Amino acid sequence: MDTEVFFPVSELGVLQARLVCTGCPVRVACREWAAATGQYGVWGGTTREERAAQRHADIAAAAAAVDNWAVAA
Repeated sequence: MDTEVFFPVSELGVLQARLVCTGCPVRVACREWAAATGQYGVWGGTTREERAAQRHADIAAAAAAVDNWAVAA
């Protein structure tokens, strides 16, 4: 697979990259690695912006869980 597919310059390109990722057996590991290392492009079927949004949501959820625990304790 040409690696340029995973660094698209248009929404159509993003959709094409996602199609490639759909059947990939390492999709989750790929996405997690890209999120942990701040990669550009489509990794694990997600864009950099989507991974950043998920990371922020995860941080907010963890902070809320800590707050809830502190209130309950």
